[in-house]
Amino acid sequence: MGVIEQQPTLNLQPDYDLMTRNDGVLPAMGFPNPEAAGVPALEQIQAAISPELENFLLDRAQNGGNHRLVIAPRVGGQQGIGLRGLILSSDSKAYEDDFVWREVWEDVDGRADIHDNSLPRNAEWDTAILLGDTTDPLDPSRSINDFNEPGLAYTYKTVPEQRQLLEQEVGQARGVKVDLLSAPIGHIVTDGVAQRIDNQLQRRGVARLPHYENVVTAGGGVRLPGVDAGVSRLYFGGSYVGGGWYDEGVRRVARVSVPLEA
Repeated sequence: MGVIEQQPTLNLQPDYDLMTRNDGVLPAMGFPNPEAAGVPALEQIQAAISPELENFLLDRAQNGGNHRLVIAPRVGGQQGIGLRGLILSSDSKAYEDDFVWREVWEDVDGRADIHDNSLPRNAEWDTAILLGDTTDPLDPSRSINDFNEPGLAYTYKTVPEQRQLLEQEVGQARGVKVDLLSAPIGHIVTDGVAQRIDNQLQRRGVARLPHYENVVTAGGGVRLPGVDAGVSRLYFGGSYVGGGWYDEGVRRVARVSVPLEA
């Protein structure tokens, strides 16, 4: 009888524990009882991961990559905590210690739904897998970037160039029934807290979020959040999204659409 090879499976338990345990990410962000706050149970998340998404993630992992389950609080809308609330939840002294650009801190649109990147209107939590590829998503034979930063794609290109490449990748993912998008600000910050709790370095600077295409003006700094690693803390700077600006890279997530409870 031939040897039956065991197929790899997606193990979300360690990431879920990191998010929800008493000394984990969400309690550190001001949600001491994640279950009572409406955070989906692990079983709900697992049930929401389609075979197509699981295969997509496992295929990526074969090319190198350490993906992470991230459960982020909603930022925009009446149910959201807003940009300022998000920043304070991750670093209560960020503004007073000059780790926040003043225009971002004073952003009057800090609760705009655009910050959630098309999250369903009634959702309070956004569950997704932050991709940790180590190869170029459009060419697995190449490294993802020149400084060995997993998950940071399309580095040092203009924002329009990054948006075009991202659209290609999103289109490929859509073809296999995967909802891929540029990482919303809530996921970027929640992951930063996870890195800190997991005793890992903060990740290198992230995209100026290409999904803000319809709300920005060309040519300069705008009140939309960019996030850069600053030693052991995150720096919340302004976004320079004009057509000629080069940006450090793009992070992407695969969204897990957990059904809302009635």
